[in-house]
Amino acid sequence: MNLWEQYNPRREIGDAIAERYRIVPECNGQDTYAVVKRHLTRRELRCFVMREGGRPIREIAGKLKTDEEGARTLVEKIDRKFRRPLLTEALRRCGDVGEDATPGR
Repeated sequence: MNLWEQYNPRREIGDAIAERYRIVPECNGQDTYAVVKRHLTRRELRCFVMREGGRPIREIAGKLKTDEEGARTLVEKIDRKFRRPLLTEALRRCGDVGEDATPGR
């Protein structure tokens, strides 16, 4: 069970991305999760998953061991990353692993 399935057992990650960012991934849930995981840090991924799971910002901040302002800043950073062409194109074409992999991941 991956992190997404832990916090969002009844919802597909592609549906959540399509609703929030208006990006329609061209791949199944596991591949979409892999692309998102490749482009976000661990903290960002955990924050994204919990936010999409409907967790309050206070709970997210507690899990990430930060204050609420730090969690809000992280949410803004995640939103910026989802607007970047690198991530949006990777989601649209299911992230050809060799071409757009972020160094160090």
